[in-house]
Amino acid sequence: MMRSIALVLVLGLALPPAAAAQGPLTQQARAELARALEAPPREVVIESRMQSPVVFWIGVALLAAGVIGVVASVSWEQESDLSDEYSNVRLGRDLAPCGTDQAATTRPIADCKTNTDLLWVGSGIALAGGGLMLYGGRQIQQIDPDPYPGIRYTLKF
Repeated sequence: MMRSIALVLVLGLALPPAAAAQGPLTQQARAELARALEAPPREVVIESRMQSPVVFWIGVALLAAGVIGVVASVSWEQESDLSDEYSNVRLGRDLAPCGTDQAATTRPIADCKTNTDLLWVGSGIALAGGGLMLYGGRQIQQIDPDPYPGIRYTLKF
């Protein structure tokens, strides 16, 4: 009894793959599988361009203007600092303005401090320009994808 069950199991497990391996459907499926594995999925780029060149170049101009404003605020557009002076000391009457040439005046020259208003405005303009550059400079690609070349089965009767 055990021999007959073992024989049925061996024949039952061995015959279907052997019978299926010889059919035309399996041969065609193997050929399709081999063809699909050879060729990688293809993507055809139809067009690649910037999202908005005008917005990008406006951003470049704003960024440059903002950087000039920041540099100006810490160099030639500095303010006179009177915070360490007495309250009755006046600029132009008692002290020469910040950045005055020592040879051009007989009065003491006031200390300099950064022009914070110009610094903040310049930083904001530069930040806005950088954002416009990022937005306008994004690449847009129109792609014709074929991500699933797939295996196509055709039944022939």
